[in-house]
Amino acid sequence: MNFDIERMSGEENIPVTFIKAALGMPLSASLDHLSSFEQAYEAYLSASPASEQRIAAGRELLRHISSFEEARKATLAHPKDSAGERMAFRKMLEYVTTPGEAREAYNSAERDSDRSVILQKWEELSATRLESASTFDEVRTVYKNSVRDSEVGRAAIRKMLEYAATLEEVREVCQEVSFQSEEGIAAIRKMAQFYQT
Repeated sequence: MNFDIERMSGEENIPVTFIKAALGMPLSASLDHLSSFEQAYEAYLSASPASEQRIAAGRELLRHISSFEEARKATLAHPKDSAGERMAFRKMLEYVTTPGEAREAYNSAERDSDRSVILQKWEELSATRLESASTFDEVRTVYKNSVRDSEVGRAAIRKMLEYAATLEEVREVCQEVSFQSEEGIAAIRKMAQFYQT
């Protein structure tokens, strides 16, 4: 029996790979047309685990990764501790460009050696963002995405306090510091200005 799979896919909005899998058709022939990450991702998810189609789709999936988000999706799609997961995670590291992405990669890293590499990149990205931040909101974002108790994190708190223009902003800084710390004492002093009579 023949099917117009391409037409069915277009009209019904069902990926070709899912249709082929449902009809018991081999997926390897369909891998030739994969031209995007999303197509490769669909092919990977629709193939039976440990099948040749899954392995081939996994290779295509890794080949089409072009962003942090795609690498993250590929990492999560592969079985834990598999070669595919490790290769997708390495790709994820290549695409880390923001402190938030670095934090996410750090939290999903399983190996200490990976964590060490990510931590260094995370600190560098945070320092660069902090240097260019010029508003309270921008500095807050850097702080929220920085490594806690790091030099950059402490510098971000000091810069948040510097840019804090409202009582709410000063309160926000106070919630992040110990009142006995240098930053805490400075925050209390700045807060007191709002209570001058």
